[in-house]
Amino acid sequence: MGYIKSLSIGLVGLGLYFGDLNAVNALVVADCGPHSEIIASLASQHGEAVVFQGVAPNEMLEVTINPKAGSWSLLITDPGERTCIQSYGNQHEVIEYEKPEEPTVGS
Repeated sequence: MGYIKSLSIGLVGLGLYFGDLNAVNALVVADCGPHSEIIASLASQHGEAVVFQGVAPNEMLEVTINPKAGSWSLLITDPGERTCIQSYGNQHEVIEYEKPEEPTVGS
């Protein structure tokens, strides 16, 4: 794991040197670990809490936000409960919506 972090830090440095901030963001986002540790870290370091969960075959997607600071993170968790931060940012907007009515049987 230390090798991967060292490699990431080196590549981030190259991205900063050449001015490619998108490459830097993609490399820095490679933080993975046990689900409970990632959630606890986002809560303690950024004040973020889970506001969305979606289940897909072989993975769960979660979005965490801090409504006061505006930060957000996008997480993917595998069946072994290994969670990776896929993306993050400093601005978000919660979009209000009305849940569609459930269809009634026989109508």
